[in-house]
Amino acid sequence: MPGEVAETACGEFSALDLIKSAVSQDQDVMSCLSKWGMSNSISLHMFSYRKCYHKLQAMEILGDMFSSPDVQQYMQAANIKREQPLTGRMSVSFEAVPASVTNMSLFDRLTDCGILRKDGAISKCMEDYIDGFQVSDKLRDMLLNTESDDAELYNSSERAELLFCIFEHLCLGGAMNQFEDSIDAYLRVAKLIYKDLVSVHRNAATNQVEVSSAVYRVTAVSPGQLFPHKGKNNFCYVSIDTHKRQCRMLYHAYSPFW
Repeated sequence: MPGEVAETACGEFSALDLIKSAVSQDQDVMSCLSKWGMSNSISLHMFSYRKCYHKLQAMEILGDMFSSPDVQQYMQAANIKREQPLTGRMSVSFEAVPASVTNMSLFDRLTDCGILRKDGAISKCMEDYIDGFQVSDKLRDMLLNTESDDAELYNSSERAELLFCIFEHLCLGGAMNQFEDSIDAYLRVAKLIYKDLVSVHRNAATNQVEVSSAVYRVTAVSPGQLFPHKGKNNFCYVSIDTHKRQCRMLYHAYSPFW
């Protein structure tokens, strides 16, 4: 459910170094993000906090997080020009994002329906423009075209999953996106970023790996400007691990070419 929080005091958030972050340290991932026009507009940050929050206190923790000078400093340091700077106490609009997926089998059906060939090549289609994005293959047609023959390949719950969202964001890319002809890079980078963003644990009762983090998509802050331009590929995901008292934030601001 979407939510809003009133102005709150910061909860003593401090920036932490992300060890082996795919976004900023994996050369292959960084090369792909550059090819997809996202390298200068995407960032992943991790913060610790001292205050004790319950996992259900999303409104309070997100309000405190975006009101924190440390978090605001990192947001301002991004290579983005805002008309309204992020400073002072913030109210935050957000929505919960499910993150229950722990493997890549979600994407197996892309081959079964013909969007992908058996070798992983992405099938082409008649060129079109949807929501400002060039669509010249069946993958982007499925992602963007509500009248596509493959529009119902994934239901709304599956499309809402964090891993699927990251995959879609990478496929759409930035304004200077150079599309991949094969699915491999999209899946590989989506998996690595997903692993960077969430914490996991092994359930002692089932022996299955489960995601520990609660994840939220922040859509707006006030006062200030979360994204300098409107665009479908703007996103800000915050992953909260209340056990470790850590937050991770994946942020991308779409910047139009013109």
